[in-house]
Amino acid sequence: MNNIINRKKMSIDFEPQNYKKLKEYCDCHNNCSTSSVVNFLISNFLNLPEELANSFAITCEDYLNSDTFQYNNSSSFRSSEADAIKKTCHELIYYLTNGKCTTRNIPMKRIKIRTGYAYVPTSWIILDNKLPEHSEYIGIIECRNSDLYGIPHFVFFSEFPIYSITERFKKEIYTYCISAYPNFSEVLKKQVKPLLDENNFMINEEIWKKSPEIGFFQLPEHGVDLTFPYNAMFIRNSSSNIEET
Repeated sequence: MNNIINRKKMSIDFEPQNYKKLKEYCDCHNNCSTSSVVNFLISNFLNLPEELANSFAITCEDYLNSDTFQYNNSSSFRSSEADAIKKTCHELIYYLTNGKCTTRNIPMKRIKIRTGYAYVPTSWIILDNKLPEHSEYIGIIECRNSDLYGIPHFVFFSEFPIYSITERFKKEIYTYCISAYPNFSEVLKKQVKPLLDENNFMINEEIWKKSPEIGFFQLPEHGVDLTFPYNAMFIRNSSSNIEET
């Protein structure tokens, strides 16, 4: 009786797709009430013990770093599905870690560039392809299966957005990677080009998905992007609201 008396009744504005999912769940579970489902979700997910929340976040991170997800994320056949899974995992990690975006405790290095500054893990290799203070953009090189091959991340600098850099520029960056990390020449040798048959079926799929495919990425920007892998981020001068250290 006390539980009924102490209840608070109020309206909720649901997103259409969320209300549809809620109704589908109720219909499949003996027509339980929508309020009971909402209360269940609040009771269990807004009251997660820190240890359990951290464990769930680690599970999401481990999946995003798994060979299975890396392959799906790179495959043109399943890229849209992989993007949806990636977005869900990052949103869950953000929620489970109270906005830290990662469960890792990583020492960070601060880098000043012309348009702001960045924080990257101290273990990442900073390339000297261009003076940071004269650069507009900061980019990251990350290889698929990097843990398997022991390949570090690389940080480089550019006058252009990373998504628009040319193949010639990439080859120049490879030279700096080899200079800073001679084993990178072996990474280049291990690159595998996808081979497709007449039905667009990849005939060297197993070899390709195990290769250390090289990726060029722009560092996520604080105040613009929502997720920051390894806590790495770029903070633009005009929008910085994080205290400098």
